Amino acid sequence: MNRKKQKIIITGVSSFIGSKLAIFFKKINYEVIGTISKEINSYEGIRLKRIELMQSKDVEILKVDIERNGNLKSLINNNPPDFFIHHAAWTQNMNSSDFDSIKSIKVNVLPLRELYQTLFENSVKGIIITGTNQEYGDQESSCKEDDLCMPTTKYGLSKLAQIITSYQLSMEYNLPTRIARVFNPIGSLDNPQKLIPTMVKKICSNQIMEMSDCNQKRDFIYIGDLIEGYNLLLKDFDRKLFDIFNLSSGEAISVKDLIVGICSKLEKDEDLLYFGAKKMRIGEPMVSYGCNKKAKEILGWNPPSIMKRLEKITSEIKND
Repeated sequence: MNRKKQKIIITGVSSFIGSKLAIFFKKINYEVIGTISKEINSYEGIRLKRIELMQSKDVEILKVDIERNGNLKSLINNNPPDFFIHHAAWTQNMNSSDFDSIKSIKVNVLPLRELYQTLFENSVKGIIITGTNQEYGDQESSCKEDDLCMPTTKYGLSKLAQIITSYQLSMEYNLPTRIARVFNPIGSLDNPQKLIPTMVKKICSNQIMEMSDCNQKRDFIYIGDLIEGYNLLLKDFDRKLFDIFNLSSGEAISVKDLIVGICSKLEKDEDLLYFGAKKMRIGEPMVSYGCNKKAKEILGWNPPSIMKRLEKITSEIKND
């Protein structure tokens, strides 16, 4: 007898992480519904490429404007899922003082009550919400899940508000919730204008890549390892009602070391890397990394160092 496939709804699948989640869960035999906020024909560039790839993998994609009352309710009532991953968020200008805080509350926070109430009414087993390392703010020691969160960006503040609200609603509706605090994933299908994809493209074309000194240290995680973390969170709902996990490598790697390592894997001359040509962004912290001890001990998640993933990462980005 064939077992019925479990259904999972994932919001925000035009994004880097969202598209990877949809493809992964489809591959391991879930019925996957992914949501996007606009009509497909309005997308272009990397977002359209992600959508087309998901469609080629038979991921069902639906347009759902989560800001509009009733849309999440209709989505869930018409497609009752076993699990829900809420990845959609307002991220435009996320590292800038121009970040739209009002819009972020409308997208990141206000839809949560309708979401939780409808998931509860449909007896959903649990929900994962994507958080961010920006909730912690700036600190030179490793960020731990029980640290006091003092975000220094408007985006980090909006996501912290989302997480606190989800905690309150989890308790109110008795709905198991897991928070995936994500640090810095890298891999194929990422935004081509980010530092690593841009660097790979340029030096593969033997062009000089101008950068800052790149001495800041960050917690980089291979996207495939990150997605496996979400998979393990999906199996953790019976342990307690609400919990937060850092999905991080647990290491502070200098951006310069990462770039030099990728350059070596590409077998390109380091003279193509022009460090110090630009100034570092104002307000950017020198160190940011997470402690993943909790995820290791409770989930059994043990991602290798990003430096051990460089060959795989480089090959994937090069072939994007």
